[in-house]
Amino acid sequence: MVWWRQTQFVDKYFYTTNFISYSSAIDSGYLVMVSMYGGENIRHNIVIVGYYPDGTLIYMDPESNSLKEGGENITSGNYVYVITGNKDK
Repeated sequence: MVWWRQTQFVDKYFYTTNFISYSSAIDSGYLVMVSMYGGENIRHNIVIVGYYPDGTLIYMDPESNSLKEGGENITSGNYVYVITGNKDK
Protein backbone atom coordinates (compact mmCIF):
# COMPACT_ATOMS: atom_id res chain seq x y z
CA MET A 1 0.00 0.00 0.00
CA VAL A 2 1.44 3.37 -0.99
CA TRP A 3 1.98 5.78 1.93
CA TRP A 4 -0.84 8.18 0.95
CA ARG A 5 -3.33 5.30 0.74
CA GLN A 6 -2.08 4.17 4.11
CA THR A 7 -2.73 7.66 5.49
CA GLN A 8 -6.25 7.70 3.99
CA PHE A 9 -6.97 4.31 5.59
CA VAL A 10 -5.72 5.44 9.00
CA ASP A 11 -7.54 8.79 8.81
CA LYS A 12 -10.80 7.06 7.89
CA TYR A 13 -10.84 4.38 10.59
CA PHE A 14 -8.68 5.52 13.53
CA TYR A 15 -8.02 8.39 15.90
CA THR A 16 -4.31 9.10 16.18
CA THR A 17 -1.81 11.23 18.06
CA ASN A 18 1.79 12.24 17.50
CA PHE A 19 4.51 9.63 17.93
CA ILE A 20 6.97 10.38 20.73
CA SER A 21 8.29 6.90 21.51
CA TYR A 22 7.06 3.32 21.59
CA SER A 23 7.14 3.23 25.39
CA SER A 24 5.22 6.51 25.67
CA ALA A 25 2.49 5.30 23.32
CA ILE A 26 2.16 1.86 24.93
CA ASP A 27 2.22 3.30 28.47
CA SER A 28 -0.65 5.58 27.42
CA GLY A 29 -2.68 2.53 26.38
CA TYR A 30 -2.28 3.07 22.64
CA LEU A 31 -1.18 0.80 19.79
CA VAL A 32 1.49 1.73 17.26
CA MET A 33 1.06 0.72 13.61
CA VAL A 34 4.27 0.60 11.59
CA SER A 35 5.58 -1.04 8.44
CA MET A 36 7.92 -4.00 8.67
CA TYR A 37 10.34 -5.47 6.17
CA GLY A 38 8.84 -8.64 4.73
CA GLY A 39 11.55 -9.47 2.23
CA GLU A 40 13.40 -7.67 -0.52
CA ASN A 41 11.41 -4.51 -1.36
CA ILE A 42 8.37 -5.90 0.47
CA ARG A 43 6.77 -4.32 3.53
CA HIS A 44 3.64 -5.02 5.53
CA ASN A 45 1.82 -3.65 8.58
CA ILE A 46 2.47 -4.77 12.11
CA VAL A 47 1.06 -3.40 15.35
CA ILE A 48 3.31 -2.77 18.33
CA VAL A 49 1.37 -3.82 21.45
CA GLY A 50 4.01 -3.79 24.19
CA TYR A 51 7.66 -3.69 25.11
CA TYR A 52 10.14 -5.08 27.63
CA PRO A 53 12.35 -2.97 29.92
CA ASP A 54 15.32 -3.64 27.63
CA GLY A 55 13.45 -1.98 24.73
CA THR A 56 12.47 -5.16 22.89
CA LEU A 57 9.14 -4.59 21.16
CA ILE A 58 6.18 -6.98 21.27
CA TYR A 59 4.16 -6.88 18.07
CA MET A 60 1.29 -8.57 16.29
CA ASP A 61 2.23 -9.78 12.84
CA PRO A 62 -0.90 -10.52 10.78
CA GLU A 63 1.20 -12.44 8.28
CA SER A 64 1.93 -15.10 10.89
CA ASN A 65 -1.16 -14.44 13.04
CA SER A 66 0.94 -14.39 16.19
CA LEU A 67 2.74 -12.16 18.68
CA LYS A 68 6.45 -11.74 18.05
CA GLU A 69 9.34 -9.82 19.57
CA GLY A 70 12.11 -7.71 18.07
CA GLY A 71 14.09 -4.51 18.28
CA GLU A 72 13.22 -1.22 16.63
CA ASN A 73 15.22 -2.38 13.61
CA ILE A 74 12.28 -4.59 12.57
CA THR A 75 10.43 -1.51 11.34
CA SER A 76 11.08 -0.12 7.88
CA GLY A 77 10.56 3.48 9.02
CA ASN A 78 8.06 4.28 6.25
CA TYR A 79 5.40 5.40 8.73
CA VAL A 80 4.47 5.31 12.40
CA TYR A 81 0.85 5.79 13.48
CA VAL A 82 -0.09 5.95 17.15
CA ILE A 83 -3.64 4.59 17.25
CA THR A 84 -5.68 6.05 20.11
CA GLY A 85 -9.07 4.61 19.14
CA ASN A 86 -11.44 3.47 16.42
CA LYS A 87 -13.77 5.79 14.55
CA ASP A 88 -17.36 4.69 14.22
CA LYS A 89 -17.97 4.31 10.49
